[in-house]
This record gives sequence, C-alpha cells and structure tokens, in this order.
Amino acid sequence: MPIDRENKVIFIHVPRCAGTSIIKAVNNEFGKMDHIGHHFWEDYKPYLSEWDWNDYTKFCVFRDPLERFLSAYRYAQMERSFWHDRDTQKHHDYDICKSVDINVLARLLEKGTSLWHESWAPQSSWINGLRDKIILKFENIQQEIKKIYPNLEVLWKVNSSNKYAMTIHPNDYTKNFLREYYQKDYKIWENLKK
Repeated sequence: MPIDRENKVIFIHVPRCAGTSIIKAVNNEFGKMDHIGHHFWEDYKPYLSEWDWNDYTKFCVFRDPLERFLSAYRYAQMERSFWHDRDTQKHHDYDICKSVDINVLARLLEKGTSLWHESWAPQSSWINGLRDKIILKFENIQQEIKKIYPNLEVLWKVNSSNKYAMTIHPNDYTKNFLREYYQKDYKIWENLKK
C-alpha cells in the first residue's frame, strides 16, 4: 500500500485496478510514494501512529470483477510487462495461463487450485474491515482520481494487458462461478454503480 506522506494519502493498491498508473502519476507530481506493493491495509498501520493513521485519506480503486479477472488472465500471459519479462523473471502464473483458456482457468480455481499472483484474490480482501476509505471506480479513473488529487492526470494504462486479445471468452458457467467466487466484490461493485 503506497503512502504519500506529503499529501497524507494512503493508496490501497488492489492488483489490476490501475495502481501502477496512479503510483507513476503521483510519483511524477509529488515525489516517491513509500511502501509500493499490493499490501492489505492492516499491513501499513505500523508505519503510522494512530494519530497519523486517522489523519490520512485512504483510497482504493475497484473494477468490475469479471473484467479484472480477464485482465489478470491476459496479464499473466504476457511475455513482457511493466513488472516482468519472460526471459528474466516471467509472471509466476505464466505457464498455466498460457496453457489453458479462461474457462479452464476458472474451473481450476473452482476446484481449489491455488495460483501464485494476488490478482486472483477478491478485491474486497484488501479493504475488509477498513471503515474510512474512499473507493474509486476503475472505469472512470480519470475523473474519480480528482476526489483525492484534484489536479492529478493519470497516464492511462501504464501496465495494461488489453492489447492481448482473447480467442476464447468466458462462457455462462464461468461467469456464474466468478459471480459466486467474487460475491463480496460484486456487492461493492453494485453499490458503486448507484
């Protein structure tokens, strides 16, 4: 969870939700954020006093759970990204995601197969129990980020996986399974759309 001490902001970086783009924009505008990574909010309480913790604005970005799952799948299949390279350190789920389609991957999750990267975990895992948070919508991040940083311009899709097309799309069974698997995320997502 990146911390912007200058502006008293804590960014809860949920994987595959524009976090790299936001961090890059904040770093360019204000200087380096501390503690980069996909850490749960509780992991950062020791870095701030109780007084400071209560004084900081805490925010995260949420996206449609199905779209996030598809993004995680495409990202794991990439030979090269902002953070990994097949030749030096490939994505830990690269081999499995390159060998199965999206529906088979969902079946593996359904059967309890554990995947390494945290992007498969529900988004709600990062904010469970955190009361004073602002949740921004991924799909409108250019405008949403203004709630936290009024003058910040986010360079859209710094770590994008959209250029990697899928040949097989999720079937109804997969969509229904993911709706159940990400049940808490869908509840939050539906509330954001109101």
